[in-house]
Amino acid sequence: MNNKKKFLPNSWENLGKEYFVSQNNPAASDDNPGTVDKPFKTVAKAASIAMPSDIITVGEGTYREEVVFNKNGHPYFPESMMLLRAAAGDEVYIKGSDIYNPEWENLHDNIWEASLPEELFNHGAYNPYALPLGSGESVQLSRGQIYIDDAASEQVGSIEDLKNYESAFLVSESGKSIIVKFPENKKPENCAVELTVRKRCIRTSFEGIHYMEVAGIRIEHAAEPGPFCLSRPVSLRENPVSGIRVWKRFNAPGTTTGACRLVGGITYKNNSKDTMVASIIDDTVPLGPADVLMVPGREAESFDSGRTWRFTGGGEDNFDPDRSPYEYFLESEHNVLTRHYWKTINHNMPGPHPHFHKGHHTINLEYSYDGGETWSDPEIIDDNGIYFDIVKLDDGSYLWMSNENIPGYDMFFYVKVKFGSWNEETSRIDWESGPELRVPPESSSGGLAEPHCCQLADGRILLFLRQGAKLPSQGFPGYPSIKLYCASEDGGKTWTKPEPLTYDDGKYIYSPRSYQDCFTSSKNGKSYVILNICEYPTQGCDPRTALYLGEIDPESLTVKRDSVAVIDEKYPEHHKLIRFSNFAVVEDANSDNLLLFMKMHMAQACQVRRGYDNNSYLYEIELPE
Repeated sequence: MNNKKKFLPNSWENLGKEYFVSQNNPAASDDNPGTVDKPFKTVAKAASIAMPSDIITVGEGTYREEVVFNKNGHPYFPESMMLLRAAAGDEVYIKGSDIYNPEWENLHDNIWEASLPEELFNHGAYNPYALPLGSGESVQLSRGQIYIDDAASEQVGSIEDLKNYESAFLVSESGKSIIVKFPENKKPENCAVELTVRKRCIRTSFEGIHYMEVAGIRIEHAAEPGPFCLSRPVSLRENPVSGIRVWKRFNAPGTTTGACRLVGGITYKNNSKDTMVASIIDDTVPLGPADVLMVPGREAESFDSGRTWRFTGGGEDNFDPDRSPYEYFLESEHNVLTRHYWKTINHNMPGPHPHFHKGHHTINLEYSYDGGETWSDPEIIDDNGIYFDIVKLDDGSYLWMSNENIPGYDMFFYVKVKFGSWNEETSRIDWESGPELRVPPESSSGGLAEPHCCQLADGRILLFLRQGAKLPSQGFPGYPSIKLYCASEDGGKTWTKPEPLTYDDGKYIYSPRSYQDCFTSSKNGKSYVILNICEYPTQGCDPRTALYLGEIDPESLTVKRDSVAVIDEKYPEHHKLIRFSNFAVVEDANSDNLLLFMKMHMAQACQVRRGYDNNSYLYEIELPE
């Protein structure tokens, strides 16, 4: 008999134990040893004794409990990570909510009130309905959430607001009762009502990053979700000094790190401003080995300011693996919708990022005169480069920025400017080449990239540029990890020299090599920049662990330090290379608030990618008047 073990490349034996949890098994008990025949009743019991490399396999059911891990894996040894997984073929939920069956009092119509007794929250003496969701006293929202037939109700600040929603709820000022508007034709006794009662579904008994994996389990309904739990339906971050509020909502499901973002290229389909169009990446299906910048997107539309989306174009009809996601632009004066993309023409181009090089792809622009129902044949604009947003200026002209790799330098870019003018005869935009913006190699490790511009209230154009820090050496003094900016007073024909972006006190704004954007608000006429900010200089593309928004001082073209507001930032348990980056923005036509769509993802260099929240979220940024 041949007892030689089979060779399995790139794998390792399970070094730990496997524990089984099955609440539906009649023999289940937390006094059991956690075997297949004698499983544990709760996930919490298995987590409490799990050691590095152990596996916890959970059977069918909804586990309403707080799961606390006492041990941790190690980032350098992936096999040391604990794995929490669903049994094959089973639907497993871990929820921060409990079933809620109170005595309901009908106030009027379909609005009901019930008490929130303290015994509901004896699990940890944590009552989220008595805690504010925002930091300001004027905010009457709580951290609690109610679900009716598994759908989250909208939380409102006053009883008058209830009528504006199909399903909504209000918490009393004392946090002792809850007032709920149930969906039409539904009464409390005919619905499954769930109430958030736990702060977290999964947490650790220690501080710092948690190295573990979660597979096949839906974790949700926590009042303050961590990195292994779906975000709550809505959360609020207030920035008291700047007066900026940020509402965060779940937007699109994501399961992998194969794409830097799931939602992009957003605009309105036509002048009615009731339907948004965007490119959506369906990240719930395997993406394969495609490069992160060449993951194809499908056309989708939204009727509720980007909260939910549906695919258009007959499902897979517009799914092309050789095409980048569409980027849309609405020419509102003529009610014409455009979309541009790059199309691969050379699959044999060498190098890690061949799409940056001449001859690999074409830049294509298409027009729609019926709100995206039909599209023109593509017009080839260029045969290289990466093109960003089309910007319409106050005088009716257009600017279109792109970046292109400098031949002979790997991943070192310069910026190209194109000017556009509307052609009444063809109902298209005529383009001509403008100036190029460059920096010498000794001043940046990446040149200039990802250009985004906005027009200030006085007509000047402000352009923000990504660049890379350059370490000092004997040959030159080096350059810090910052963003660069330049300005134009003549519609983009000439530009000032790229300069470091600073605060209004003259201090550098440290930022990694990361995506940035800017806009001028229709609400207040002020201009803002969105970027990752670090507390210290950094060399490469990270950290991107916090995303900020800051107001531009139009006189000095600096960022007002007191205006800087946090859009989102990492939890303590998150991996240190979690990224808040590669977002897409559009201004809401109804509220003039900025809508920002961003996927949580990990750095390319991250060794631990699995088990984290890879979903896309909608951030509604409420600016002051």
